[in-house]
Amino acid sequence: MAIENLTDAAIRAAKPQAKLYHLHDGGGLYLAITPNGAKSWRMVYRFGGRQRRLVLGRYPALGLSDAREKWREARKTLANGLDPSNEKRRIDRERAEAPTTRSRNSPMSLSKSASERAPRLRCSSECAA
Repeated sequence: MAIENLTDAAIRAAKPQAKLYHLHDGGGLYLAITPNGAKSWRMVYRFGGRQRRLVLGRYPALGLSDAREKWREARKTLANGLDPSNEKRRIDRERAEAPTTRSRNSPMSLSKSASERAPRLRCSSECAA
């Protein structure tokens, strides 16, 4: 499937150019390098008769081997008849809607309660005039 011809050294050596350009790894996986120097992993695929593109993550936060793993997961999703882009959005939406819990030692829980804080001074109507 994937040719996997990219190396980490080639990625590090890639410098920004006047226009966006790609370093292809094979199988639809490539690294997009923007004119401002940002590098992001992308995958191109076909779903429903249309060509689609999926952003997998930014380099160096997402390394070459991790990008290839995410590419494999997206290909499995595609093989199951699902659009990887829509699945990623669904997962992100579920993650955002999940209730967040704070640990006992978080900065918010260590702060003083409302009754322990110093009372706020309020300006009377004379100050406003």
